Amino acid sequence: MKKRLIVGITGATGAVYGIALLKALKGIPGWESHLVLTDAGVLNVWHELKMKRKDVERLASVAYHPKDIAATIASGSYVTEGMVIAPCSMKTLAAVAHAHADDLVSRAADVVLKERRRLVLMPRETPLNLAHLRNMVSVTEMGGIIFPPVPAFYAAPKSLDDLVAHSVARVLDLFGVHTAKLKRWQGSQRNSRRPRLKASGCSMFAMWAACGMLTNFAPGTCSPMYFVPAAAPSCSPVIASTGSLMSFSRAVVLSFMIAWPQPM
Repeated sequence: MKKRLIVGITGATGAVYGIALLKALKGIPGWESHLVLTDAGVLNVWHELKMKRKDVERLASVAYHPKDIAATIASGSYVTEGMVIAPCSMKTLAAVAHAHADDLVSRAADVVLKERRRLVLMPRETPLNLAHLRNMVSVTEMGGIIFPPVPAFYAAPKSLDDLVAHSVARVLDLFGVHTAKLKRWQGSQRNSRRPRLKASGCSMFAMWAACGMLTNFAPGTCSPMYFVPAAAPSCSPVIASTGSLMSFSRAVVLSFMIAWPQPM
């Protein structure tokens, strides 16, 4: 019997991660994909990739309607290896965190958790508010894995496709599916002549964005602290290169510093 992996695609930006996962599973012998594409996910897939529902569903071994609560994957007796929600919206994250199984994506995730199978969420949101962070903690405490699609720049990506492929391969690692195509960390190579990404200008802000944290505060003031996972690429704007991606991340970080009134 083939191993089954459930793939949920919701309305957060980053539909390319779910599509890339489906394509990867299609080429792996002994595995099949079970897709649930939400209505909001359909809108995003069209906006970002100009694909229709039927185009996405063709990539899966089996596809379900998001309101089909009677589907096989809604029952724990139907054996799967687990589930990946890529991308995972904050609404879906909240539903999973609070066992609010109001559609097939959240119900399938609930089943995976109760059966002690592997659940991986790829949240795509920035910045994160306290509710988002607490929901991530709740899912983690229940056994799920929060996997933000943060780029690994040590792999010297040459395109956005490389960034996406690396994240997808790392997700598949979690299910015991390993590929030789994944550029893994081999230790520091200071004398290596590998091509490296060049960050242009404002390098300190780029570093903060890559680390995912920005603090904007002064002693004795009430200025806020932001958690900004800006290194998780947004696919909403048209981003043609990794350089454009870094520029967009820096712009997000700078917008908070400029918009928030500074203490006198």
